Amino acid sequence: MKRIYTLSKTMAFLFSCMALIGTAISCADDYNTDPLTKNTILSSITIDEKYEVYTLVKGENYTLHFSTLPEDATNPGVSWVSGNEEVATVDADGKVTAVAVGTSVITAKPAVGYADGVSAAITISVVEELALTQSIEITNLPEELAMMETQSVQLKTKTVPENPSFYLLSWKSSDEKVATVDENGRVLAVGEGKATITATTTDGTNLSKSVEVTVKSVIHVETFEMSSIHNKLAKGEISVLKYTVTPEDATVSALVWTTSDATVASIEKRVLGDEEIFVILGGVNSGTATLTASITYADGSPGFEKSFEVSVVDGKINDDFLFTAGCFEGGDYGVLENGRLVRKIEKEANAKCEAQFRGTMTFYPSKYPIYAVKTFFEDSLDPAKTPTLLLNIWNNNPRISIGYYGGTAASNAQNLYKVSMTRTSDGGYVAYADLSTPNIFKGANADYLTNGVLNDGITLDRCEHRFYDTYYTEAVTEPFALDWVKTFESLEAYKAYLVENEGVVFE
Repeated sequence: MKRIYTLSKTMAFLFSCMALIGTAISCADDYNTDPLTKNTILSSITIDEKYEVYTLVKGENYTLHFSTLPEDATNPGVSWVSGNEEVATVDADGKVTAVAVGTSVITAKPAVGYADGVSAAITISVVEELALTQSIEITNLPEELAMMETQSVQLKTKTVPENPSFYLLSWKSSDEKVATVDENGRVLAVGEGKATITATTTDGTNLSKSVEVTVKSVIHVETFEMSSIHNKLAKGEISVLKYTVTPEDATVSALVWTTSDATVASIEKRVLGDEEIFVILGGVNSGTATLTASITYADGSPGFEKSFEVSVVDGKINDDFLFTAGCFEGGDYGVLENGRLVRKIEKEANAKCEAQFRGTMTFYPSKYPIYAVKTFFEDSLDPAKTPTLLLNIWNNNPRISIGYYGGTAASNAQNLYKVSMTRTSDGGYVAYADLSTPNIFKGANADYLTNGVLNDGITLDRCEHRFYDTYYTEAVTEPFALDWVKTFESLEAYKAYLVENEGVVFE
C-alpha cells in the first residue's frame, strides 16, 4: 500500500508541473503578440545650397538647408560640426555664425546611429565685405553663333571682379527646340532655327549677357572614308583625323565614334584653336582595333554606320605637335606653339645661329627604317647659306655607347651625319635618314648592332636634331621650329607622303 500511495503522489506532482508550464506558455502568448520594431537608418545627407562655397560677412548668421533619405528614416535628424570654430560656428539647427575672416568646412552627419560614408559638407568663407558682380561677358564667341544640329560648344565667361563672392550663373535658352544650354554653359544645337542663350548672375545683381544661336539642319552623311594614313598608328599618336565624305558639306561633327579596344586606338573630339575637330589616338598597346562611326538622325530618317580597322605598330613615330610634344615631351629644347615645337633664341642679324631639339625614341629599323623631320625657319633666312641639319642619335642613361650618327668623335660635331633638306610648298624643309644603312652608327657598341644595323626595340634618350651654320638677315627670336617627326616603312613611302601632303615634286 505504501508504494501505491507514493506513486500516486509522484504522478500528482508531475501533472501539476505540466499545468503550470501550460499556463506560462498561454500567458506568454497573451503578452508577446507584437513584432520587434525595425529602425530605418539614413542613407544620404544633402546640403541644399546652390553655391559650393557660401560666403558670409563677419558677424552674419545663416541657417543651412539640408535634406535626407530615405524619407521614412526612423531618426532623420543630423548633427553639425565646424572644422574651424575660430572662423565659423554652427549650432544644432545648422545655423552658421561668421566669427572671423577665413574659411571653415561645416559637416553634417546622422544625429543617431552610424552609417558608413553618410555625411555632407560645405565650405563657409567669411569676409569683411561682399564682392558682388559688376559686369559679365561671354569671351570666346561673337554675338552671333552659327551651329549645326547635334553640334555643341562650351561658352566661357568673364566677370568683374574676377572672383565675386557668389559666382554662379543661371543659363537659359529662349527656345529649347532650337538649342539647349546646361548649368555649366554648354550649348547643344537641337533643331533648325534661332535661339538666344542668356547667362544671368545669381548674387542679386541680376546682370546678364546673351548670345544668339543660329542652328542649321544636319546634312546627312552618305559616304565616309577614313584616310589610309591612319591604317597604321604610332603608340601615343595624336593626329587630326583625315577623311573624305559625301556630300562635301555633310555634318561630320554629328558622327559618334566607338572603339573595340581603347588601349589600342580611339577617336575623340578636341578643340584646335576655335574649331572642334576629330582626332585619332594611338593607345599604349600595339595591336588592332575597330573604330566605328555612326549617326542617328533626330528626324527619324535612316542613320549611317561604318567601321574601320586600324593597327598600332612598333617602330612607327608620328608626332605632329598639335596637342603634345610627342617624343620630345619633357625636354628643355622647345616650346609647343600652334602645332609646332619652337626653339626660342635671340640672335642679331647675320650672326651664326645654332640650336638643337632632343627627344626619346624607340627605333625598329627593320620595320620603319626611314626617319624624317620637317622644319621651319624664320622668314629672314639667308638664301645664300643653306642651313645644315645634323642628326645625333645615341643614349646617355644607361650609357650604351651607340655613338654619334655618322660621326667619329663627340667633340667634332661637324662629323655628325649631315642631312640634305628639301623645300616644301608651304616654305618648310624636310629631311630624312635611312637607319637600315649598315655601319651608319660609327664606333657603336656591337652588342646593339646586327650586321652593322641598330637592333629593333632599342630606346635612345638622346635623339638630337641639331642645326648648324644657320644665318638670318634680320634679328630673330624663334629661329627653328619642328613641324613633324615621322618614320616610314620605305623611301618610296616617304616620298609618296611628301608628294601627297607637302607639295614636293621629285624629278
